[in-house]
Amino acid sequence: MKIRLKVTSAICLSLAKNVLANVQGISTTKKLWEKLEGMYQAKGVSNQVYLKELFHTLRMNEGTTIFDHLSVLNDIISELEAIGVKIDDDDIALRLT
Repeated sequence: MKIRLKVTSAICLSLAKNVLANVQGISTTKKLWEKLEGMYQAKGVSNQVYLKELFHTLRMNEGTTIFDHLSVLNDIISELEAIGVKIDDDDIALRLT
């Protein structure tokens, strides 16, 4: 029981204030995680379109390190894969140019 409270507290401490407002009153770790998952892992068409647009319009801005650019690219790819969208290696290579 004590470990669950610590985990719930740790999750809540890492959330932004606007996100924390959406999970206020949720007391169990499982319910908190399910709420956050529902907020950020939406499998809806609009989320797919949004993430695909982010992927296809991603450009490396002047002054951005390659590490930071790859981090953003990998985050988008991970989110797409989490909702079941497969990105071809050729498409990924095009984002690196």
